[in-house]
Amino acid sequence: MKLEKITKKDSEKIWELEALSFGMQEKARRIFNKEISSYKGYKVEQNNKVASAVFFSKRMMHFNDKIIKTGTISYVATLPEFRNKGYIKEIFKKILLQLRKDGYILSSLYALKIEYYKKFGYETVSQSLTYTIKPEIIPSYKNEKLYDIKYIKNKNYADYVNYYNKNIYNRFNGMYKKTVANEKIIDDWMLNFEGYSRIQRCLLLDKNGNIKGIFTFTIKRDGEEEQKVRVYENFFEDRKGYETFLNYIGNFRDQAKEITVSTYLDDRFEYLLNTLYFKKEIKTRQMARILNMEEFLKKIKLKNGSYQITVNDDIIHENNGTFTIVSKNNRNTIKKVKARGVGMDISRFIQLIFLDDALKFFSDKSFLTKNDVKFFENIKDKKPSFVTEFF
Repeated sequence: MKLEKITKKDSEKIWELEALSFGMQEKARRIFNKEISSYKGYKVEQNNKVASAVFFSKRMMHFNDKIIKTGTISYVATLPEFRNKGYIKEIFKKILLQLRKDGYILSSLYALKIEYYKKFGYETVSQSLTYTIKPEIIPSYKNEKLYDIKYIKNKNYADYVNYYNKNIYNRFNGMYKKTVANEKIIDDWMLNFEGYSRIQRCLLLDKNGNIKGIFTFTIKRDGEEEQKVRVYENFFEDRKGYETFLNYIGNFRDQAKEITVSTYLDDRFEYLLNTLYFKKEIKTRQMARILNMEEFLKKIKLKNGSYQITVNDDIIHENNGTFTIVSKNNRNTIKKVKARGVGMDISRFIQLIFLDDALKFFSDKSFLTKNDVKFFENIKDKKPSFVTEFF
């Protein structure tokens, strides 16, 4: 098996692989090629076909008020006849080691098969709530007591993007700043790949014209009569914002059979729905793995003190060892020695770092030492994890 870099001359074979793997139609080819034009990747060729391929791109992740250089994995694919041969595993090893060498501290991806990526040391770092609601159960509110709704024109997303970056970006972990150009790429993708017929961004405005919330929804018709409304991004500053949004979405009750609302973990739409006749799911939206443990530990905000953590990493052996962290005035000094005893698997470490309720979830903490517990309990300013790309 030979690993090779993906080049422009591979474009036709790559399209055949990715289109088959992700169910993309020919009309999505232009958007796909545009998206991956700035990506790098590795492939395995067999029988004059690209049997397996993985792409990666450069991103920045916001974590506890720190900006972390991140290599994001995309378009992991293998042709059916070449599966279960270990090609993807070897490509992942190659990419992860290359990203570390290039100075990346984290790698992230958006997973359809969570268990599959755990094999490579990835773990859940952010989750979202998805509500599936029948329109007829949504309560109505008097319009005069609600905010005004302003539609964002497709040609100008600046108000939406600026509000998001100013008011939402810094409140959560695991998210990327928006740009107008990226929003237009997202819309293009939703229309041409996902098959939605309409995308609409909305601002909520008070009487003085101040923005009090945002939401984006799409409409998709399944068959001739059934229409679905999907809200894939929303944020409201107060209860009045929620009521304005619900009142608006409820107006689709005569057209849509189903409304799905994706939102962040702290959100609780059921408080206003006042009924149990809906479906609520917690979904994994982003996974990550640490590429450079020593550099990552420098980014964590700890209470002043001395800590010790021992970690095992089956792929990046430089991450193995016992790390002593001395934290003083938001600055961490790291010293690494050879592992003392059995350490924590790096994927479990990631889970406990990023998900603020994970330590409480594990009633049996036998896999943790006293030093581990002390470390995790003294992390400062942990926030609920959140991602913006819900699709």
